[in-house]
Formats: sequence, structure tokens, C-alpha cells
Amino acid sequence: QTEIDKDRLKQLGAKNIIVSGNIKSVVEYKITKHYQKPKEELIVAGSTHKGEEELILNSFKNIKNAKLLIVPRHPERFKEVDKIIEKFAIQNNFSYGKIENGFKNDIILVDKIGELLNLYSVADKVVLGGSFVDNVGGHNPLEVAYFKKPLISGKYIFNQIAIFDELESFIFSDFDNLTKDLEKIQNYQHVKIKN
Repeated sequence: QTEIDKDRLKQLGAKNIIVSGNIKSVVEYKITKHYQKPKEELIVAGSTHKGEEELILNSFKNIKNAKLLIVPRHPERFKEVDKIIEKFAIQNNFSYGKIENGFKNDIILVDKIGELLNLYSVADKVVLGGSFVDNVGGHNPLEVAYFKKPLISGKYIFNQIAIFDELESFIFSDFDNLTKDLEKIQNYQHVKIKN
């Protein structure tokens, strides 16, 4: 992907190495299901990991006229995240449901595989998980860029640095600033690939 990768491969004895970038940048992303966007602002928290759901929920607490969709990265966490969201919703007077019921609730758990691209296509803002905790390394922001959506990522993107270097107009945030950044980022500030 990068000159750093090339140097590492050389140290291992590889020859004739070409830096070609990330193959994810040439993938065509396809929608498999068309959702009807609700009238409220739709915030999609994609590919979340342990410890991130609470951060995102607490940051959503003061956002007005919006709906939050949480899409955990790993299906084996669906039940755990379901309990986290349900408890938060009860304590903070939000309605809560699952994606099978559409967008009628304030907070929605997406407990199905293969829906993230479909949801990015109708999102107003995206919070990209795997980047607010320091042991994951981030996730692919190109999916969000493909749909030209405003993107907020955490700062722990060590597995995605080369891809983020190809992008502009996104926000790096953290636990202390996510609420402010969700309010600040506007629909016209969509992430895009640099020219």
C-alpha cells in the first residue's frame, strides 16, 4: 500500500515491489437494499467495537431531531450491544428498536450482516467505529466517501493510515469532543478522495 510497506518487504528479501495503493480504493460499492430515509437527521455509527457504543450513545444524548443507528462490527456482540442500548434508552427516555422495524425509533440496533453500505447511502452523518479504542486500528473510510457522507472517525486508525491519507474533509474526534463534532459537521462537509 505504501512506501513503508515496500521498505518492510525489502527487509524481508522481496524484490520488484510496486506501491499500488490500497485495493479497496478500486472496489465498486453496491446497494442491496434501498431504505427510505426518515425526515430526521440519520446518524450511522458503523463497525463499532466494545467500548465505543457507550461513547456514541452519550454523545447522541443532546442531539435534537435525529435518529442513531448502531452497527456493531461483530455479530457475536449483537446481544451485548442490544442490552447496552436498551439500558441507555430507558435511562434517557429514548425509544429503542431494531432495524427490522425500520426507522421509527430514536435509537436503532442494526443486528444484521451486510446492511452497512445500504445504511451509509441514506445517512446524514457517519461515525466510523474501530477508531475510538486503541486496539483495533480503524475501518475502511472509502465506503463512506463513496456515498459522499460527512465522516467522523476516532484517532486510532493505524491500520487505515494509507486510506485516510487519500481523503479530505473528515473530522478526527475523541471521547471528549464527539458531541461537539456531531453538531459541528454539516452535510456539505462530506468526505472525499483527494484529486
